[in-house]
Amino acid sequence: MMENILWNTWQYLVDVFDCFLILYLFRKMMRTRLRQPKYYYLFLPVLAAVLFACNCWLSGMIGLGVMTCVYAAFSLLLFRGTVMMRLFWPAFCSVLFFSIDFIYSSALLMFFPTIDPYTYFSERSAFFMVNTLATRLLIATAVVLVTRKAFRLTLSWRNWMLSVFIPAVSGVIMLLLEPNFMVPGVNDGLFLLVAVLLFLVNILCLWQTVSISRYTAMAARQEAELKLKGLEDTQYQNLLDTHKTLMGWRHDFFNHLSVIGQMIQTGRGDEALGYIEALRNKTNESSTMVNSGNLAVDSILNAKLPAARENGIRVSLRLEVPKMKTDPVDLCTLLGNLWDNAFEANMYLENHSERFIRLTVRPSDFFCSIHMENPVAPGREEQAESHESTKHLPGHGLGVGQIKKTVQKYDGVYSLRLAQPGRFVVDLLLPIDAAAPVEQVFVWESAKEALV
Repeated sequence: MMENILWNTWQYLVDVFDCFLILYLFRKMMRTRLRQPKYYYLFLPVLAAVLFACNCWLSGMIGLGVMTCVYAAFSLLLFRGTVMMRLFWPAFCSVLFFSIDFIYSSALLMFFPTIDPYTYFSERSAFFMVNTLATRLLIATAVVLVTRKAFRLTLSWRNWMLSVFIPAVSGVIMLLLEPNFMVPGVNDGLFLLVAVLLFLVNILCLWQTVSISRYTAMAARQEAELKLKGLEDTQYQNLLDTHKTLMGWRHDFFNHLSVIGQMIQTGRGDEALGYIEALRNKTNESSTMVNSGNLAVDSILNAKLPAARENGIRVSLRLEVPKMKTDPVDLCTLLGNLWDNAFEANMYLENHSERFIRLTVRPSDFFCSIHMENPVAPGREEQAESHESTKHLPGHGLGVGQIKKTVQKYDGVYSLRLAQPGRFVVDLLLPIDAAAPVEQVFVWESAKEALV
């Protein structure tokens, strides 16, 4: 009785160690949902109990398949990222663990033919315990080497499918070979060769996945930087145009004063006031430039505002931009996609008086709050709620996905909802330092004067 308890305790502790290695690899390779990493290790006893049950009562193909499914479910529930990425790592872990165990055991049987597989791999013996410790040491070394540098994999759905396919097929092959592993007379050298090949193929698969991900991320980064550079160039051109306009007004300033003075002298005060109001509105329409103190915010809005004016969209801005942790390129991606979606929604309204965009950026405790509102045309409420796009051209219709992906990158919070009939609201929260300063406040609404 006591021997059974001690033996089961030993096996359970080995399963706890296996689950610890898997959780460690998951935490290194994927974004976590829980704020405190230590909370993940509270699941160790439960996962180890499931693994222990599979080893005891569901041995062989069924047990390994069930355990892989449990790892996949755990990855999907408690980690962030694309579905295929959260399936890739459980599949890779299962193949990594199984192939190392396979290689070690096959090599042992091939180089020591006198060993009886059933005696030393199935029965309770000191040799079995030493063998288990040796394989766990090899597995732990492999996990440390794989996680030596945490990867943030960025792949398309198609590339993820190819990446998951190789570990999945490798796992199936190993599961098919496993029942014949300890059959006397079977060529142990063949088992060793197959196990080594599968191990190398999966390591190459991981290397290829990381290489493609780095190339994809680099290409996306360069594209975003080019876009930001284009926005900066646009802002610079807008500043030059504004300067030229103001210089023109300065040239005509004396003439305008002469007209106003003549009106007042002849008792036409109301006409003079109207003339002054017309000049003020025209000046604001020609010279208003967003100046919030944040280059990314200013670049995006100054590039987008002219199109909104030309299409009769009323714009309301209140910008209290704190010092951000968010990369300027990512901030441009967020605001650019938010504005494009709002602009597109406005263009479905034939009545120009119903068109508007309201944007507020302000600090809120440990977050920067980005709030945007825009109208929704009648009959398009269902599409707004589903966040679908009508833009089916290549490179279009990706705005909402980019917004969510960028917010998740910084562990932020997003909400996209139809607040009431005819109005769509987006709220984003991006982490900032508690004492992040607001350099200046910019308030502007359509043709009204900016208050700085």
